[in-house]
Amino acid sequence: MAKGLRQALNLLKNENMSIRRALLFTDGHTVDEHECRELAQQFASNNIPITLLAIVRG
Repeated sequence: MAKGLRQALNLLKNENMSIRRALLFTDGHTVDEHECRELAQQFASNNIPITLLAIVRG
């Protein structure tokens, strides 16, 4: 998941748009949670919200 977040951050952080937002689809599992948390802080520092949509099987 961190790889995708990093790519999204790199694309969005230098864009001059009135609204910037990352949309993340996930099953809720990741092997790189620590890195994802660090990236989430970088999104916050760049004023880029992350909207999360979790897909789970019941």
